[in-house]
Formats: sequence, structure tokens, C-alpha cells
Amino acid sequence: MSVIIRPPLPGDETALGPLHNHIWRIAYAGLMPSDYLQARSDVEATQRWKRLIRMLDRNRRDSNGRTVLVAEDGNRLVGFITVGPARDQEMDGFVELMSLYVHPDARGTGVAQKLTDHGLSDGPSYLWVLDRNRRAQAFYCKLGYDLDGATKPHEPTRTTEVRMIRY
Repeated sequence: MSVIIRPPLPGDETALGPLHNHIWRIAYAGLMPSDYLQARSDVEATQRWKRLIRMLDRNRRDSNGRTVLVAEDGNRLVGFITVGPARDQEMDGFVELMSLYVHPDARGTGVAQKLTDHGLSDGPSYLWVLDRNRRAQAFYCKLGYDLDGATKPHEPTRTTEVRMIRY
């Protein structure tokens, strides 16, 4: 797999919207209500990505300081990462890993590692992950993250999320 990590470009939203939903439906099957996952609209996701891509400056940041990168394998997008300033007040000084998603066909190929290598600095960072998503938690542990005991509900589904921190 010859993956290139790059900023998203205008036009990528047509692949990113459906990709985002496809990954969610597979990754969160059995972890979130199936009706919630099935109701996710590719059209709405594509529009969200289009707005986000329009907001990015030449440094790949939006007006909130978030950086977005995509993973491209040949002519198809296979993943993405979003990082930015901490949204949780008590995490001031940390970078938040807001999203990291890889197409199921690209799992285990190093794509997620490449995305984190390009998207995250060596400084302190944190993320939220579903409490029952053991696969994701194991991956983040390999990156040096540990559970810190904080929890919160994923607002739309009330599914419990746990926080992981890397110093």
C-alpha cells in the first residue's frame, strides 16, 4: 500500500462523506444503536466535509485551529485524522485527537500510524473513545495513550466514552 498523507482538497468531500459513514457503520456496529448508524446521511456528511474543506487555510487548519489530513492510496481515500486545541477546559495545553478513521480494508496496513505520525506532535495529547471499543483502545495504547478515568456520554446516543491521555 503506497499511502500519501495530505490535506483534503476541494472535491474530496464526495469520497469523504460516504467513507466517513461507511467506517462508522462498521467500526461502531454493536457499540452504537444500529438505527443511529443507518440513519447517517451520506449527503449530509458530504456537505459537512465540503464546508470543512472550504474553511482550511494553506496550513491545513480551520478557524478553530484544527488540522485535517487524509490518507490516499492510489486514487482512493482510505482514512483521515483531525487534531486541534483541546475542547475540554481541564485539558488546556493538550492537543486533542478529534478523529482518526481508516477504511476497514486498510486496517493493519500502517495507515492509521502514518496519519498519527503526520497529524500529531510529540507533545501531550488526548482523545475520547467508546468505552466498549476495545480494538481502538488497544491501538491507542500502542501509541502511548492510557485511560485517565474520565468518562462522558456520546450526546446523540448516550453511549459512554472514555478519555485516553498521552504525555
